[in-house]
Amino acid sequence: MLCSALIFGDGASASIWSGRSRAMQSMQQRMARSHDPSALQFPLLSCSAFNTMHKPTERDKLHFEHKDGKLRNVLDKAVPEMSGRAVAELFAQERGRAVSRVVSHTGGSLIIMAMEHLLPQFSFAECRAVMDRHGNMSSPSVMFVLEEMLRGAAAAQSLRDGDWWMVSFGAGFTCHSCRLTAHETQ
Repeated sequence: MLCSALIFGDGASASIWSGRSRAMQSMQQRMARSHDPSALQFPLLSCSAFNTMHKPTERDKLHFEHKDGKLRNVLDKAVPEMSGRAVAELFAQERGRAVSRVVSHTGGSLIIMAMEHLLPQFSFAECRAVMDRHGNMSSPSVMFVLEEMLRGAAAAQSLRDGDWWMVSFGAGFTCHSCRLTAHETQ
């Protein structure tokens, strides 16, 4: 488990989610009235078009197991290619407004390379930066990548050009995605 913990450290992040449009309008108004300049640092984002791919036949390739009283992470050598294919398959199902960026779980260098190969129209620079700085923090790393992208100079224009597509994957084998759409603060 020590090797697994060193390779797949956990990350923690926080975000505010609401299923009500009135809550978003109220948050926009509070941010606009705030005297704190950092309150308007990031746009408000809504999530939609949630999608999941579950491949139980691949379960043995990425899972935890108990062995000799210890928990260990089991990863097959096929995981990077399998993850990249799953991301590409989910992305192929996207419809609607253009997608300008992909916000991805870091997953590891080989997984990033697989996604770059299968989705060459997108940059994974922020994903690589988070991986370099923090390592693979498992699925929570996607929130660190989102923060990195939002801090980027081109974030506002990129969000006007299209939605961002967020994707993460994990044991089972599962892959989850959603669209992020920016809303101007008032």
